[in-house]
Amino acid sequence: MVKASYSGWRLRPFHSSAAAGLAESFKGDSQEPQEAVVRHANGDSGAGSTGDGALDAAADGDGEEGYGSDETGEAIEKAFDGLIKAAYELVQEGKPMEAEFILREGAKEAEKILGEGCTEVAPLYDQLAMISFFHDRVEEAKEPALRAYNILKEHEGDDSPATAIAGVRYAILLLASGQPREAIEYFEQALASLESALDFLKGVKEEDQEQMQEIALAAAKFEVGRAESVYYRALCRLAMGPKDAEGIKAHEAEMVEGVRVMGQHIGPQQPLVGAALREHHRLVEAALEADDLEQAERLYEQQIRLHQAYDPDSEHVAMLGYQAGTLQTATGASGLGPGKSARRYGKRGGWYVMGHYEGAVTTLERSLHTVRTAFEEAEDYLITVKHRLAMAYGALGQRERARAMLQEVSKSLVDKLGEDNPITHELNFMLCLLEYEDLVQQGAAGDAGRKQQLVSEMQSHIDKLASYGEDHMLVKKAQEQLANLLAE
Repeated sequence: MVKASYSGWRLRPFHSSAAAGLAESFKGDSQEPQEAVVRHANGDSGAGSTGDGALDAAADGDGEEGYGSDETGEAIEKAFDGLIKAAYELVQEGKPMEAEFILREGAKEAEKILGEGCTEVAPLYDQLAMISFFHDRVEEAKEPALRAYNILKEHEGDDSPATAIAGVRYAILLLASGQPREAIEYFEQALASLESALDFLKGVKEEDQEQMQEIALAAAKFEVGRAESVYYRALCRLAMGPKDAEGIKAHEAEMVEGVRVMGQHIGPQQPLVGAALREHHRLVEAALEADDLEQAERLYEQQIRLHQAYDPDSEHVAMLGYQAGTLQTATGASGLGPGKSARRYGKRGGWYVMGHYEGAVTTLERSLHTVRTAFEEAEDYLITVKHRLAMAYGALGQRERARAMLQEVSKSLVDKLGEDNPITHELNFMLCLLEYEDLVQQGAAGDAGRKQQLVSEMQSHIDKLASYGEDHMLVKKAQEQLANLLAE
């Protein structure tokens, strides 16, 4: 039989579906909030429902079984499942604050009934912390995460997998709040505990099918916890270490393995995996804030590889490819599709023209392929990526490819943004530049009068672009391209 400490506290899947009616009945409750929470925990999900009174039975020693019996324990577990499911129903409805309220008040009331710091309440604190974390409320998540960890540490011991998984939760929040040195100790301890638990489970042999299923489920949960520990430990080391090309690659294999295993066990679209990649993106944003665009470029490319490791056809791969390509061409977003980071930093005077056009073409072509194959209905994304890719082709001197793609998206841009929108002026600027380069290549046969006209038109388009602001990267890029053209 599997050790009790390995199966007694469960890591809830983060995509739990709510039981029908639980959240709705709670939201419409006319009782005081605390009473409503207890009523839900007791299984009374609506008027006229008798419920099974799990919490009250636990407190009163109801019936012959009494508190601590298997029957009552299962009833308590069912009652807490109801609170957690109701909370996740609210999350799915876009009401995370209400979900947090249910879990916070439920935990308080449960501790009043079952005793402060009781083991059974740890999952409520754990899920409260995770919902806050998934919605990037890091500081709010710390207290319940630490509460869950301390409860399990006291009852289960330092080396139990339950304590280890709770420690991972708390450590992730330490990392997210800028404390990687403190966080890494928890990840190291969790890895040791979970690997020991997994080794133990490998040696367990049970004839009972139900028991074997329970062991397999426990092993899968420990694998997820181990994968999180591996991923976040590597992310801590990346955060603390050098961010040159070698430093960024040093821990990538562990991060790739971590997200791959997480995606394998719980599915690629789950918040647990998305949050892991979000924490990596904090490093990208820190590099952008520091105007270290070389570092930001390397981190963007690493993030693309991490996404590809568990969900290569994800919308996020297309978005990140666009953002990395935008960074590499030092041109901004059109405002139609992905590229929010580019827009966020686009008006800062610290942007540099990186000119990594070959890298830009590679990432943007990959982004375009993803959009075409996986998101055919995402017309705005398609226009945005094609536009940016055409700009990269033009900067590389691939004039015919650039011209054909720009002409292809030109009408769509006008239809969606209007004839005089700045992004169309950027597009027309590039078309003029390409024509000018054609004339230059013709040498003496080139039409000097037409060249002068094109210069005037390019300057006019730059003036219209300046509606973004004189320091906008689009304006600066066009100004530099025109200056370089005239200096040849």
